[in-house]
Amino acid sequence: MSNSSAATMRAAAGIVALAALLTGCVADAPAGTPTRTAGASATPTPTATPTHGAAPSSRVPATCDQLVPQAVVDRAFRVAVKPTSSTTSRTPASYSDERAGVLTCVWANGPIDHTEGLVYGWVTVVPSATRAAFDRMLAGSMFSEHEPLAVASDTDASCGPVQVQWCGFLSYSEDYSVVGGVWDYGEPTQQSQDAVIAALAGAAIPAVRALPAPEPLWQPAGPTLRGATGCDGLLTVAQVASVTGWSGVHESRSDNGENASSTLEVNHQVGSYSCLWTADGDGLVGAEVLPGGASYATSTRPADAADVPGIGDAAFRSGDTLDVIADGAWLQVRVSGGDASQEQRLALARQELANVGYAG
Repeated sequence: MSNSSAATMRAAAGIVALAALLTGCVADAPAGTPTRTAGASATPTPTATPTHGAAPSSRVPATCDQLVPQAVVDRAFRVAVKPTSSTTSRTPASYSDERAGVLTCVWANGPIDHTEGLVYGWVTVVPSATRAAFDRMLAGSMFSEHEPLAVASDTDASCGPVQVQWCGFLSYSEDYSVVGGVWDYGEPTQQSQDAVIAALAGAAIPAVRALPAPEPLWQPAGPTLRGATGCDGLLTVAQVASVTGWSGVHESRSDNGENASSTLEVNHQVGSYSCLWTADGDGLVGAEVLPGGASYATSTRPADAADVPGIGDAAFRSGDTLDVIADGAWLQVRVSGGDASQEQRLALARQELANVGYAG
């Protein structure tokens, strides 16, 4: 079962996942928690066929049940849970995990579209994550009181009375890193949460470390885009201000840290990035790119989308969002608030295309 999943923990789609996060009168999920959003109603509609194939769904040569057998799951949680499907927020960066071949497994006691009484756990396996990305996640706020887990080397967990509602673990190895955890919005105890962490980590990590090395990262044939590694690689503040005419334009969110859309920074493996800019009043611009992500754009095309000619290899608009396919990549621009217009979306999308290396 794959989440899209930073951001996801995407361990946080994405589980980063993993991402609109679970919301309610509770703490937000940490970066990397599997993203649990109701996907936009998407009915694929005929459009220009991408010239590049679809990326493989997973580079992890195992199934969720092979990593954590259901019998282990049944004994681990204080309530009955079962394998659960989830949807990914319909944005290019939210598909970074899937594009990189990440595998996410999720178990829950009900639909993950609410928080009342919800209990869910997850394990995310990330091929070829860097040690630097692991160290940065371990140094983040959610793992500030981490302790080693005896199950394997380079494995740590964080679960304490202040945040007993959430507990998580991280494990690094050169071939595969593992991020997992549990959210319990019912009546968890330190003992019940510790039991879940011990079970998930104790089953998944040894199984993952016994796997053969992952296949090389899939790359589309033919020309592709270089993507971006920061907001300026998508659009600069000056470019956003020039196109919109808004005052006070500034970066308000970037694809890093606890706002990451992918797990263990795999967006850098695939050239994906997302950024938000806000302005005086309520003006907002969002831009994202996912090289090699064209198939995700077309397979999730909203039912109300309308084709937009004259930009990229294909493009369509739904609401305040413009999706563009170019050289096998998926780009997205959203403009809302202020005096937002389709002309602004087109101008910003053309600028983003130029910035990420589209020569068409």
